[in-house]
Amino acid sequence: MSDSSEALIGRARRWRALWLPPLSTLLLLALFNLLLSNFYQMSLYPSGYLSEMLACTLLAWWLYLLLRPWGLFLAVQALALGLLYLGNAYKMQYFAAPVLPADLTALPVLFEQISGWRFVLMAMPFALLLLLALAGLRWRRRTPVLLFGGLLLVYGVLRLMPAEIASGMDRFYGYTPFGQIYNFYERGPHLFLLNEYARARAVAGRVPGREEVAAALRDVPLPAPLPRPAAEGPPRDVYVFMMETLWDASLLKAEHFDHDPFAPAFRALYEQSGRSQALVPVFGGGTANSEFEALCGMPAFDDAIVFVTGLDRPALCLPRILAQAGYHTYAVTPDAFGVWNRGHVFRHVGFQRFYDGDNFDPDDRNGGFMADQALFEQWEALAAKQPAPGPAFTYIATVSGHYPFELDARKRPSRIHGSSKDRLIDGYADSVYYDTAELAAYIQRLRARDPDALIVAFGDHLPVLGDGFAPFHRSGLTGLREEEFTPAMLEVHQSTPLLVIDGRNGPLKLGHLSLYELPRLLLGLLHVQGPTELDVFTPPPGLHPRMRNGRLLVVPDRGTPGFCAPDTRSETCRQVNRWHADMQVFRTDLVGGAGYTTAMLYGDPERALDIPSLGLSYLSDANPSQPCDIQVTEWEPRSTRWGHGFNPQQDGSPVFHIRYRGGARRVHAWLGFEELRIEDKGNDMLDAVMTGRLPLFLPGDHVLRLSCNGDAHRIEVGRFHVGL
Repeated sequence: MSDSSEALIGRARRWRALWLPPLSTLLLLALFNLLLSNFYQMSLYPSGYLSEMLACTLLAWWLYLLLRPWGLFLAVQALALGLLYLGNAYKMQYFAAPVLPADLTALPVLFEQISGWRFVLMAMPFALLLLLALAGLRWRRRTPVLLFGGLLLVYGVLRLMPAEIASGMDRFYGYTPFGQIYNFYERGPHLFLLNEYARARAVAGRVPGREEVAAALRDVPLPAPLPRPAAEGPPRDVYVFMMETLWDASLLKAEHFDHDPFAPAFRALYEQSGRSQALVPVFGGGTANSEFEALCGMPAFDDAIVFVTGLDRPALCLPRILAQAGYHTYAVTPDAFGVWNRGHVFRHVGFQRFYDGDNFDPDDRNGGFMADQALFEQWEALAAKQPAPGPAFTYIATVSGHYPFELDARKRPSRIHGSSKDRLIDGYADSVYYDTAELAAYIQRLRARDPDALIVAFGDHLPVLGDGFAPFHRSGLTGLREEEFTPAMLEVHQSTPLLVIDGRNGPLKLGHLSLYELPRLLLGLLHVQGPTELDVFTPPPGLHPRMRNGRLLVVPDRGTPGFCAPDTRSETCRQVNRWHADMQVFRTDLVGGAGYTTAMLYGDPERALDIPSLGLSYLSDANPSQPCDIQVTEWEPRSTRWGHGFNPQQDGSPVFHIRYRGGARRVHAWLGFEELRIEDKGNDMLDAVMTGRLPLFLPGDHVLRLSCNGDAHRIEVGRFHVGL
């Protein structure tokens, strides 16, 4: 071969190295996003597309330098992108959350729990990716430098500068602490994973060493080794209700409500409690951090959701301690498995069985959220089927009353009106009225059946009522900006109702209690003898510290609340600041460190974290279902022209109008391979909305099918024709 020919070939290879990776990236991203938008109703925002194009092109150039021939490079790139995109699609469809760094670390555990053809099916793409990468790797002197240099560069930057990366991405894209799906759409899957890994590193902070943990433990007078917990006296059932956005709206004096927003039965219980308050870690959202404190007895981080970013291993939380003391521990929520990463985390905190949204029929809804009455009634039916006798700890997280505070007006008509005529505020007052009425009715049934039961209810956070803090400011509760809050204002800002009914003793008057203090209170009421690991988080006597956005609020049993800055010299602040410093050591060690605290307190960490088995699977397969007897009487349109929409919604999405007879709950619809979004219009009418338009560009007949009532069988409605 002549020198000129070799030069041309070399030039062609260099040009291909420049244009092939970005071109293949563009085509693959277009393909996967088309599939996801039509099959899974997932659609990245424009910023997410641009971020993916940039990140995937850089990754593609790196892979191209490592792999030959170019056909193997394309295969590896397609398989890697497919695994990430389809993995996110699967998790969002079934668990309502994107893939998180914790999911990647949990893959070996997942493979251990499956076998047979399922194991082969799940392992095959990963094995194929590894084999193709090894087959295409160019074994040259610079290959190790390129391979390990690229990996170490990304890993090193994430390890050395996690806070800078997390905060930088958050400033550029924006960040919703309780909206992981929105964060995913803004960033795209690659940058989302990097951002969440950096956030977890930044939140955990510097991991303490053994000596630092030992020094902090010297401030806590606990004997070691600690014994395993044991309940003394008669066993008592425990019910804990975390109520969505439960707050006393009567404090909004400027609204002049014509009725009390609390139902009379709940108001009576609340007054008996002396209007006790839980100091919660969040405002207007971030439910899972309140959940973390109420279950694990340690303060949540200020700037991240602990369940999502930190807790990825077994922890000695209240459910685990009670399971060791002989209780059966159940978690109940109508949310999907993946919301807040609960499905994984609830197992870590010690719940032996988890009932998620798949176990409930959400036909009775307020807006898009299951009504509390339906949740309580359906849980009663499931609880009656529990095969194992013995005391139970049941934790129930409700969703009714969630923003934007909508009700089913046919079952729960509006009752409360304020002078401002603000729909959002009046809607919240109505929502909290019905939620407290249904909770009080359920509590009454529990007390009649089980008078010795320990019953707890608290709100996860205050409501967002629009226009910033203005609705609270009008009633003199807060300022207009959080940085201007006085200690008394911040106390109101972080306080939700707390109801603790101690069996026959009735509601307890607790004053203020930081939510992370609740597990230790419950262990005492249940006569669980001896100290536990939770005692390392006990604040100074008579004081209830609450951390919020870098400020340390202290609410005393007697006196007025105040702030404690690091340089404040009062005796109270000296004690609180010392506690705060030790608390951060313990929390970081237990959530993101080596777990020295557990090892030093118990000697044998594995034994300390072990809980007995109920002989049941972690997830229940009891799904409410009835045969779907829906009978479609009319539906339209029956056809359209190629590429043409029909019955457009406000956003332009095509809509099928369907009229039916029969008992239809939990209706799902499909047009060929695409699942449609169902909107119940009442009066036996449904709208089935197309979220993707691919079928409109496929000439021919597409079958319209429905299912309902939890029945897996799909009923054929008819054929929709796309003509040329």
